[in-house]
Amino acid sequence: MASEQLDTLLVDDIEHASSRPIIDEKALECAICEGRLNNPKYLSCHHTFCLKCLEDWVNRNGELLSCPTCSKSCSIPEEGLQGLPPNTSVTELFETIEQFTNADQMTCVCGKEGNSENYCQDCRQFLCLHCSGHHKNIRTFENHKLHPVEDVRCMSVKDIIVMHPPLCSIHNEPLSSFCKICNIPICIHCSITNHKQWEGKDKHMVHVGLSSDELKTIKEKSEELEKAANQCTSKLNEDLEEILDIDKKLEKNKERSLEDIDNHVEEMVARIKESGETLKREVKTIYNQKKTVTDFQIAELTTAISDINTNICLIHHLKERDGAMAISSGNSIVRALDIRIKEAPRAVPDDDVDIHFVKNKKQNASLQEDIGSVIQTSEAALSLELDAPECVTTDQVIDVKIIKTAECNLDINDLEATWTQPSGETNIDQIEDNTEDHYIVRKKCTIAGICQIDVSIDGRPIQNSPMTVKVEQAGLMQTVQIPEDSNRNLIPVDVVKDGDDCLLVSRQSNAIHRYKQSGEYICKTILPNGVKVNRMFKMKNNNLAFSDCGSTRGIKICTMDGEVVKSVGENKLTNPGGIHVDEVWNTVYVCNNSDVIKFNIESGQTISEVRSSSYDVALTRQNILVSSRDHCITQITRGPKVIIDEGDDDGQVMYPRGIEVDDDDNIIVASDDKLQLFSNSGEFIKRIDDKDINEEDKLYNPTGMSIISYYPRRVAVLSGNTVKIFNY
Repeated sequence: MASEQLDTLLVDDIEHASSRPIIDEKALECAICEGRLNNPKYLSCHHTFCLKCLEDWVNRNGELLSCPTCSKSCSIPEEGLQGLPPNTSVTELFETIEQFTNADQMTCVCGKEGNSENYCQDCRQFLCLHCSGHHKNIRTFENHKLHPVEDVRCMSVKDIIVMHPPLCSIHNEPLSSFCKICNIPICIHCSITNHKQWEGKDKHMVHVGLSSDELKTIKEKSEELEKAANQCTSKLNEDLEEILDIDKKLEKNKERSLEDIDNHVEEMVARIKESGETLKREVKTIYNQKKTVTDFQIAELTTAISDINTNICLIHHLKERDGAMAISSGNSIVRALDIRIKEAPRAVPDDDVDIHFVKNKKQNASLQEDIGSVIQTSEAALSLELDAPECVTTDQVIDVKIIKTAECNLDINDLEATWTQPSGETNIDQIEDNTEDHYIVRKKCTIAGICQIDVSIDGRPIQNSPMTVKVEQAGLMQTVQIPEDSNRNLIPVDVVKDGDDCLLVSRQSNAIHRYKQSGEYICKTILPNGVKVNRMFKMKNNNLAFSDCGSTRGIKICTMDGEVVKSVGENKLTNPGGIHVDEVWNTVYVCNNSDVIKFNIESGQTISEVRSSSYDVALTRQNILVSSRDHCITQITRGPKVIIDEGDDDGQVMYPRGIEVDDDDNIIVASDDKLQLFSNSGEFIKRIDDKDINEEDKLYNPTGMSIISYYPRRVAVLSGNTVKIFNY
């Protein structure tokens, strides 16, 4: 059969059934001789070759049979290569199609010259008009089905194959049964001659009919594998597209780098041209190394897609038929497709395909022969990302992270961090290997302004480098005026920050007022009647816990819309004040007259009670602290212990109504006319407010307090009818 005739028929078949997979032309060719498969034989790896080509292959390779495509070793049957299983699906496809593409075989059975008019499906013969008439009149042939030749010419491959079930090579009868012992399809005559079930030492096992379990299993497995094959093909096509894109990028980068080198070399004197050619060779070497990988992956993926598509097509034709032939070829096809899917290659795209020419910055001065270097995009630079805060306060330790975004082998000594202070002073700082996820650089800026951090490796900046950090002066930043309530008894008692960076102010009523940090009033949230919001605590889930000094006197948790979602300790408290929620252990501490009581939030049960007359309560990483009505800060974790004493001097407190612990585990205390910072052990660090500040800006009997930012370190303090915001 001529190659172009088969090609034409395959194209016609595709047009009739465009939704089906296309048979890849290469799948119908032998990988050894690159011609049409002739007497095709399966190997154990399910690749198919011409029998003659396999014989030549074995002779050339010393009587050993290894697959020419995948190199797997295959055993040779005792009877030789002739005993290898035939690829009956391909053979049948060739033979059936050849009958309808070879004009010489369309001559009428009578042998007379003239055009054939009909084709008898049962006799498998072409008939002229005269013979067609006699054919219809003979009683033996009266039920035979005739097709006009023009209709036959228009049939798809699928229609042709379905119209021609395979015949027994011995009796020329339909293959209606299957001998399980011999593993071949047989006709009805074979079952009573050479494949008797009742005679012989090894009785034959003949399956008759179209509903055998084997056939059902094959078809079910075929449908499953066809679905899996389509998914596999889709993934392989995606991988192929990605590799092709990378291949294009590699080509573009090669051309760009070569052009850069050419332009640069033209500027140099004759004695450095040789160095330029060396660099070109280096670029081409890198390109060839990368190109080899992409070419291999493209070829591997293309071959896999071709193999799978061919088997999908064969499975599709298999599903269109019934009978013993389906069992014979189906098992091989199913096994081949199953193995091909499982062994489908997985491409590992190489994103690092950039090639750059880096000029030698000293060349113009020294005219040295080394005019530069060719580098690939630094894997290390691409695998690191700079992360720094936008804003800090003076003397605040700036923790800059160098995040490892990908695996990369590098020496920490190759990293360099350069700080540029607001004054213009430049420093190179030490980099610490903090965790598996990132490195860290720590720095303080002592004056306000803009600080810049640059991090590089081998002279190449990492991602996001450089970054700038705004450094703000410590001290009073903003004053928010709280209007007096029409009921002068409702004075502001506490302030916290919500999830939108706004300030929430309570005044022992059922309303919580919201302000922007700039001072602009936004709105108020109304809670149920009988509720009186006293001291508040903002939780991480954006809910608000507060002590309720209203009718039920307890602790409540509400949403930012004012919906109460939890009540704890109702009617168990007499005068609930400052609170602190330990969200790790789901507990809440509340100051209640002369006691500090700890509740389980979920069950509402009392966990512990400690005798201490206190304004407020807070937790360091190790201890429970209270601001005592005895004018001191007391640690109550393992028995009361005063850590900050009473007094008017700096480092002492009077009426410490507010206490907070920041992210550095330092203690902030708002006491009479003072806002101070202490270590977690009670050592005085500094005054946050300025004792020499103008009289109207000074704190006056501060009450509620809340830390509202870490970068920069910032705290809001309620003082009378104002909220004062400090950097510290």
